[in-house]
Amino acid sequence: MSETTIAKTCYVCHETKPLSEFYRASGNRDGYRNECKACKLRHCKQYAKTPSGITVHRRAYAKWARTAKGKATCARANLKYEDSKKGKEARHRYNTGESGKVAQRRYRASEKGKVAQKYYLASEKAKASRQQYALSEKGKAAQTRYNASDKGKSRNARYEASSITKGTRKARKERYTKEHPLLTKATITVNNAIAAGRLPRADALACIKCGKPARDYHHDQGYAEAHWLDVIAVCRTCHSKIHHPSPPVQV
Repeated sequence: MSETTIAKTCYVCHETKPLSEFYRASGNRDGYRNECKACKLRHCKQYAKTPSGITVHRRAYAKWARTAKGKATCARANLKYEDSKKGKEARHRYNTGESGKVAQRRYRASEKGKVAQKYYLASEKAKASRQQYALSEKGKAAQTRYNASDKGKSRNARYEASSITKGTRKARKERYTKEHPLLTKATITVNNAIAAGRLPRADALACIKCGKPARDYHHDQGYAEAHWLDVIAVCRTCHSKIHHPSPPVQV
């Protein structure tokens, strides 16, 4: 007879069920366990909640996790958890907590952490992240606070006095002169006229646009040689708006 037609009574729930509802047991006379699958699963769940059951489960899981199959399964599960919303929130809580900060400092001070930090800082991801932070309101505020501190002032002073800065500034000036020859000559002509007394200093005049104290001269008729001295006094804000106008607002 087939398994579906042969029945057996479970000694736990006392229900008569087909043999397909029982796990196999070679030690028993009929080759099946005395309790049905449902009762066995219910008993296992209850046992897993007891202290001894928790200990046994942890030992079995640790032994399984050391196998090749267990390592692969755990790695896939960890990646899936870390990408989930719950995993990201847990990682954020740990990193911002005291224990997470201590662990991060300890890792960064290690040789492995130093090597990893070196490779990360040279990556495109790190460069994009730094640029995004520098352009954010939080990054700008942090940079302003640093520049106003004694440490920031000392560092900026050392940088300004270094040969690297002088060389960079000289190269930048040469490149700008080469790219904008007429603008450079027009600026030199205006400066010479101010030094000779033919033009007043711009900061002695009022801005022709807003009326505030002026800071620069603007060549409103272009940089052709015939208009090198045809200038108007403007403040820095208006001068910047002339050269970099804001895009029109779309309604």
